[in-house]
Amino acid sequence: MTRQPNILWYCTDQQRWDTIRALGQPHIETPTLDWLCANGVAFNRAYSQSQICTPARASFLTGATRHRTMCIATATRIFRRTRSW
Repeated sequence: MTRQPNILWYCTDQQRWDTIRALGQPHIETPTLDWLCANGVAFNRAYSQSQICTPARASFLTGATRHRTMCIATATRIFRRTRSW
């Protein structure tokens, strides 16, 4: 039996990639995020399904588009029949 990986998804809110020192920003100190980048994975070409956080996170967690999850605005619930991992 293949063992599934243990994945911790850490997502900061409203933070662009160019506000993290480890990713090239020389003027801001971000020691915790720098440590996470050095010891984990930092995606430098990631795209979001939505500019709004709740639908974007629902899409990420389910692998479905925001229209499929029926989560199209902030504070909406994921559609109950939407399959996730």
